[in-house]
Amino acid sequence: PTLSGCVGTPITFTITVNPTPIATFTTAPSISQCLSGNSFAFTNTGSSGAGYTYSWTFAGGTPASSTVNNPTGVTFATVGTHLVIHTITSTAGCVGSTNQTMTINATPTSTFTQSPNQCLAGNSFSFTNTGSSGGGYTYSWNFGGGGATPATSTTNNQSGVVYSSAGTYTVTHTVTGPGGCASTTTSSVTVYAMPTVTVNSPTICPGGTATLTGVGGTTYSWSTGSTSNPINVSPAVTTTYTISGTDAN
Repeated sequence: PTLSGCVGTPITFTITVNPTPIATFTTAPSISQCLSGNSFAFTNTGSSGAGYTYSWTFAGGTPASSTVNNPTGVTFATVGTHLVIHTITSTAGCVGSTNQTMTINATPTSTFTQSPNQCLAGNSFSFTNTGSSGGGYTYSWNFGGGGATPATSTTNNQSGVVYSSAGTYTVTHTVTGPGGCASTTTSSVTVYAMPTVTVNSPTICPGGTATLTGVGGTTYSWSTGSTSNPINVSPAVTTTYTISGTDAN
């Protein structure tokens, strides 16, 4: 330095510039999850080790903030986007910061109604989605076997499902929404076997007796007017007998 032509003694100064911490992070399993059961883990991939402190803020999250290097188990209770801010501070007071937006998608509902249980002959079932519906949703039905036609469906509501075998079958209904969020529910349908009749002797002599036995039902109505089972008949001439049966519902 000089003053009025006088030259002073040179002085050397050292200025230290401390580096700005690098603030980067990853999330697991992803930045987008479903509302039901969501849980995030955050991993600091930036500056780490002695001499650094960490600050996380989770808008709308639980917990709302953290000071650990890698926080886990962060959940969000509402659908929508949530800002996560990650800040790293060095011992020199230098600060690095970054952020990401977490997306929480709604979990759809998968409820449905169905036709009542039916007999095998002429059965035809309808299934109506009463859960999530509309744009952005896809549907999957599996009608549980039993020779069902169709066996599966991707329509919102499916009618005309016919079973070729008697039995009880599990119907599975899945609704998938934005972000791949899905919900599944099940119900059972029963297709009752048609009642049949056995006869101990289809040919008898005049004055003889035949025993007719209904099979496959719980209540019976014979063309004779009887509701008993079995019944004994002694027709004078060749006679045809009919029966209707009701299975347990």
